[in-house]
Amino acid sequence: MRARSMAWALGGLVVIGCVLPEVVYDPAAGTGGAAAGAGGKGGSGGTGGTGGNEAGAGGDPGTCSVTTEREELCGEYCVTYLAECGDHEANTYEDELDCALTCACAPWPIGTISEPGSLECRRYHATLAASSGVNPHCFHSAEFPTMGVCECVVTTERRDLCDEYCGTYLEECSTHEANTYDNEADCVTTCQCAAWPIGTINEAGSLECRRYHATLAASSGVNPHCYHSAEFPTMGACEVVE
Repeated sequence: MRARSMAWALGGLVVIGCVLPEVVYDPAAGTGGAAAGAGGKGGSGGTGGTGGNEAGAGGDPGTCSVTTEREELCGEYCVTYLAECGDHEANTYEDELDCALTCACAPWPIGTISEPGSLECRRYHATLAASSGVNPHCFHSAEFPTMGVCECVVTTERRDLCDEYCGTYLEECSTHEANTYDNEADCVTTCQCAAWPIGTINEAGSLECRRYHATLAASSGVNPHCYHSAEFPTMGACEVVE
């Protein structure tokens, strides 16, 4: 999991000063999944709602805002998933806290039970793991779903663009303070399933904007382009300003 710090209560679990993402409860945020905007985990495999994660220029790129709805759904999902699938081969969460923090700031839209990559799809199949058996539902409801259903389906175009973006970004920005990816595989997975439109180089929040500024980081210098091309863009350019 990415290194972040926070003080957050979820599902009766209060954590202070953990080395995990700061999660800020924001009742004013929208009800959708994290948008592809600046400063927080974007939505995955679909179109996120208006409750994007936002941090202004110069803020902590690991901060995300969590709506009441998402907080509750993540709590339900993680309790059920870890109870049923904690020992399953598909599980990648270290514990319930790790699951809750990942879910809160992950690039998953809340979505529906039939929407690939969504929180609701994962939550639904976690309940099926409890009622109908762990296979295949622990695979379906995992952090990285497999075996169909909630699995993120990636087009060839997006796969190629994500490979280019991540290769360039991590070559230039891996040690930059704006970087939140653990490694290239983490970047590629996030990029493929995030709610970023492919878009254009001038479209805030888009994959193409990030990819373009990653190339500028290589040709024109890491500042400000590593900020612009980050998972959570800041300092203008690709940053989504609500």
